[in-house]
Amino acid sequence: MERIVSLMTANSATHVVVLSDDPVDLLVLVVPVIYADPATETAIALVQRILVMTDGACADPV
Repeated sequence: MERIVSLMTANSATHVVVLSDDPVDLLVLVVPVIYADPATETAIALVQRILVMTDGACADPV
């Protein structure tokens, strides 16, 4: 958790989207205050949810 906070602080990030969990891939976003509204929050949450649902769906079969 400290590493995520450090990453966010170093980049003035406002949001973190988990792209995958094995290995961990993160997308760090900076959303300016002027754009921070419920629609933006919903869009970011929707993207993360879609990514979670499709994680591994495109992986090559073993």
